[in-house]
Amino acid sequence: MNKCNKNKIWVIKIGTSIISDKDRNISNDKIAKLAKQISKLISSGYGILIVSSGAILSGMNVLGMQNRPLDISQLQACAAVGQSHLMNIYSKIFKKFNYNVAQILLTQDDFNYRKRYINAKNTIEVLLQKKVIPIINENDTISTEEIKVGDNDNLSAFVATLIAAERLILLTDVDYFYEYSEKEKTKKPVSVITHITDTIRKSAGSAADSTRIGGMLTKVSAAEMVTKAGIYCHVMNGNKKDILLSLLENKSEGTVFLPSNIKTNQRKHWIAYATKSKGMLLVDTGAYDAINSKNRSLLATGIRHIIGVFNEGDIVSIAMENRKIFAKGVTNYSSGDLNKIKGLKSDEIKKVCPVCREVIHRDNLAII
Repeated sequence: MNKCNKNKIWVIKIGTSIISDKDRNISNDKIAKLAKQISKLISSGYGILIVSSGAILSGMNVLGMQNRPLDISQLQACAAVGQSHLMNIYSKIFKKFNYNVAQILLTQDDFNYRKRYINAKNTIEVLLQKKVIPIINENDTISTEEIKVGDNDNLSAFVATLIAAERLILLTDVDYFYEYSEKEKTKKPVSVITHITDTIRKSAGSAADSTRIGGMLTKVSAAEMVTKAGIYCHVMNGNKKDILLSLLENKSEGTVFLPSNIKTNQRKHWIAYATKSKGMLLVDTGAYDAINSKNRSLLATGIRHIIGVFNEGDIVSIAMENRKIFAKGVTNYSSGDLNKIKGLKSDEIKKVCPVCREVIHRDNLAII
């Protein structure tokens, strides 16, 4: 792994277990240790963004709740109480190191809509220029299933690609990613992962407890997302002393997922990973080959079925008739108009629709 360069941006995702004690209370001492390291990174020329878990746990503590609630309104209440409490802790601690923090709460819609996506990027860039530390979380107080990112591993990956970070650092409570050997029935730590295979995905599994969601599976998903954008991804034990500073010294701590040799176009990466589909188009083998092998646009003649209700300009998934998604793109037609022209050739479409164009132009189409 190459030594980090100055004036680069790092996104640091801090898991709940990293800032809570054995009694599941938010630990000021743990946050202070991280803040000390982050302050040194900033003074060394790095721009740092934090994606912090812990708001719901913090709210549970304040409200005297022992177990993570299942009801969405209860979770949102915990988040509403806990987010302000958590931010107050971060603000007071970073003030001791002469740094200000800024709270940024996001939902999936902030990534779905390109204008909001760019606005978020511009805001973060200004904060970094002023050496303010953005502390980012999902807006759990208003998030519903339709606009929910899902977990902070994915959120941190979205943020890292949004801001074109050099590194995404996922702080967790394990030392490495462990690869499982089916043959030997053992797990071994892996220091460097050059590309993500099915074996890596299967080894990740999943984990959850009463206060947090996600696990290694979501970290591998986040790593896959950012490495395709040319970003390093580290999985490191945030409980280790000066773990963040070890990267400055080029020490081999934790697992690093190396950037892909083929970097995805930024707009297409946004389409593929940061957006949520509003519908699905099922296509024939001819359309699949044209998109997947020949870098062609999607035409109406190749569409067999349309699933969902969407408008012109929405993001839709593209799949074979077995519904296995292989691409996503920005549609030039609403679902209603597509139902009129699916399967038709260009000269036939002109009789039905005054404007005949690609359903999804290749420049707005991303292979998954």
